Amino acid sequence: YERKLSSVFRLFDSSKTEENLSTSGRIIVEQYIIDLFCALNCSHKVCMKNVLKLDFNTPIEYLVVEILFGQIFELPNPPYKQLYYEVLIVDGHKTSKSFSNALTEAIQIIFSRLNELDTECFDR
Repeated sequence: YERKLSSVFRLFDSSKTEENLSTSGRIIVEQYIIDLFCALNCSHKVCMKNVLKLDFNTPIEYLVVEILFGQIFELPNPPYKQLYYEVLIVDGHKTSKSFSNALTEAIQIIFSRLNELDTECFDR
Protein backbone atom coordinates (compact mmCIF):
# COMPACT_ATOMS: atom_id res chain seq x y z
CA TYR A 1 0.00 0.00 0.00
CA GLU A 2 1.04 3.57 -0.52
CA ARG A 3 2.85 5.15 2.40
CA LYS A 4 3.50 8.86 2.51
CA LEU A 5 6.05 10.75 4.51
CA SER A 6 4.61 12.65 7.41
CA SER A 7 5.89 15.41 9.59
CA VAL A 8 6.89 14.80 13.19
CA PHE A 9 4.29 15.81 15.77
CA ARG A 10 5.39 16.06 19.40
CA LEU A 11 3.34 17.27 22.36
CA PHE A 12 5.19 15.88 25.34
CA ASP A 13 8.73 16.01 26.59
CA SER A 14 10.72 13.02 25.33
CA SER A 15 11.11 11.74 28.91
CA LYS A 16 7.41 10.79 28.87
CA THR A 17 7.30 9.14 25.46
CA GLU A 18 10.80 7.74 24.97
CA GLU A 19 11.73 6.64 28.49
CA ASN A 20 13.29 3.33 27.45
CA LEU A 21 13.25 3.79 23.67
CA SER A 22 15.91 4.99 21.31
CA THR A 23 14.90 7.40 18.57
CA SER A 24 14.73 4.60 16.02
CA GLY A 25 12.82 2.44 18.52
CA ARG A 26 10.28 5.19 19.01
CA ILE A 27 9.76 5.51 15.25
CA ILE A 28 9.17 1.75 14.98
CA VAL A 29 6.73 1.71 17.92
CA GLU A 30 4.91 4.75 16.57
CA GLN A 31 4.51 3.18 13.13
CA TYR A 32 3.36 -0.09 14.72
CA ILE A 33 0.62 1.75 16.61
CA ILE A 34 -0.43 3.63 13.46
CA ASP A 35 -0.57 0.30 11.62
CA LEU A 36 -2.80 -1.10 14.39
CA PHE A 37 -5.13 1.90 13.97
CA CYS A 38 -5.27 1.03 10.27
CA ALA A 39 -5.67 -2.74 10.66
CA LEU A 40 -8.28 -2.58 13.42
CA ASN A 41 -10.26 0.44 12.27
CA CYS A 42 -13.43 -1.63 11.93
CA SER A 43 -13.51 -2.30 15.69
CA HIS A 44 -12.42 0.71 17.70
CA LYS A 45 -12.86 -1.01 21.08
CA VAL A 46 -10.62 -3.92 20.13
CA CYS A 47 -8.14 -1.51 18.60
CA MET A 48 -7.71 0.67 21.68
CA LYS A 49 -7.73 -2.31 24.02
CA ASN A 50 -4.90 -3.94 22.07
CA VAL A 51 -2.93 -0.72 21.68
CA LEU A 52 -3.01 0.02 25.40
CA LYS A 53 -1.91 -3.55 26.20
CA LEU A 54 1.32 -3.16 24.21
CA ASP A 55 4.45 -3.48 26.30
CA PHE A 56 7.56 -1.73 25.05
CA ASN A 57 9.16 -1.11 28.47
CA THR A 58 7.89 2.46 28.38
CA PRO A 59 4.59 4.09 29.36
CA ILE A 60 2.60 3.71 26.16
CA GLU A 61 -0.29 6.05 27.02
CA TYR A 62 1.57 9.33 26.38
CA LEU A 63 2.83 7.99 23.08
CA VAL A 64 -0.66 6.87 22.01
CA VAL A 65 -2.18 10.26 22.90
CA GLU A 66 0.58 12.01 20.96
CA ILE A 67 0.00 9.77 17.93
CA LEU A 68 -3.76 10.31 18.04
CA PHE A 69 -3.43 14.09 18.09
CA GLY A 70 -0.73 13.92 15.43
CA GLN A 71 -3.15 12.05 13.19
CA ILE A 72 -6.03 14.43 13.98
CA PHE A 73 -3.94 17.50 13.12
CA GLU A 74 -2.42 16.01 9.96
CA LEU A 75 -2.81 18.39 7.03
CA PRO A 76 -4.58 18.69 4.68
CA ASN A 77 -6.83 15.94 6.13
CA PRO A 78 -6.44 13.22 8.75
CA PRO A 79 -6.08 9.66 7.41
CA TYR A 80 -9.46 8.64 8.88
CA LYS A 81 -12.64 10.48 9.73
CA GLN A 82 -12.40 12.59 12.87
CA LEU A 83 -15.13 10.50 14.48
CA TYR A 84 -12.81 7.46 14.48
CA TYR A 85 -10.21 9.32 16.53
CA GLU A 86 -12.85 10.70 18.88
CA VAL A 87 -14.17 7.19 19.55
CA LEU A 88 -10.62 5.91 20.12
CA ILE A 89 -10.03 8.70 22.64
CA VAL A 90 -13.27 7.88 24.47
CA ASP A 91 -12.39 4.17 24.53
CA GLY A 92 -8.91 4.94 25.83
CA HIS A 93 -10.40 7.16 28.53
CA LYS A 94 -12.74 4.34 29.61
CA THR A 95 -10.00 1.71 29.50
CA SER A 96 -7.07 3.31 31.29
CA LYS A 97 -6.67 5.88 34.06
CA SER A 98 -3.12 6.67 32.90
CA PHE A 99 -4.46 7.30 29.37
CA SER A 100 -6.93 9.77 30.87
CA ASN A 101 -4.10 11.55 32.68
CA ALA A 102 -2.05 11.75 29.47
CA LEU A 103 -5.10 13.02 27.58
CA THR A 104 -5.74 15.72 30.17
CA GLU A 105 -2.15 16.87 29.96
CA ALA A 106 -2.24 16.88 26.15
CA ILE A 107 -5.40 19.00 26.07
CA GLN A 108 -3.83 21.51 28.46
CA ILE A 109 -0.72 21.71 26.26
CA ILE A 110 -2.78 22.17 23.09
CA PHE A 111 -4.85 24.95 24.62
CA SER A 112 -1.74 26.69 25.92
CA ARG A 113 -0.29 26.63 22.37
CA LEU A 114 -3.40 27.68 20.45
CA ASN A 115 -1.72 30.82 19.16
CA GLU A 116 0.93 28.62 17.48
CA LEU A 117 -1.58 26.20 15.91
CA ASP A 118 -2.10 26.25 12.15
CA THR A 119 -5.42 27.96 11.39
CA GLU A 120 -6.58 24.96 9.37
CA CYS A 121 -6.48 22.85 12.56
CA PHE A 122 -8.72 25.09 14.69
CA ASP A 123 -11.91 23.24 13.74
CA ARG A 124 -10.50 19.87 14.65
